[in-house]
Amino acid sequence: MTAQVGELNALFDKAAGALAPEQASAASSFLGAFTILLREGVEALLIVIAMIAFLRKTERQDVLPYVHGGWIAALAAGGTYLGGGDLPHLDQRGEP
Repeated sequence: MTAQVGELNALFDKAAGALAPEQASAASSFLGAFTILLREGVEALLIVIAMIAFLRKTERQDVLPYVHGGWIAALAAGGTYLGGGDLPHLDQRGEP
């Protein structure tokens, strides 16, 4: 049992070394972040489409301007962040 624990710890150490931030290239870091951004955007789009479909099916077109205002405001807020908003940047350890 002790030998198996030691082997498992060695495998964890090897994995930690391979996945360390300093081992990642700039391209792989960018691709990973871009993939997450794209996935989150598609999820948000699906939620907005579902809300619009529900409101149209229940004949509540009168509230559609609020839905559209919401996603437009979300895009504007995201653009402000990407444009260099004054949000604090945290490193990998969660320290400023």
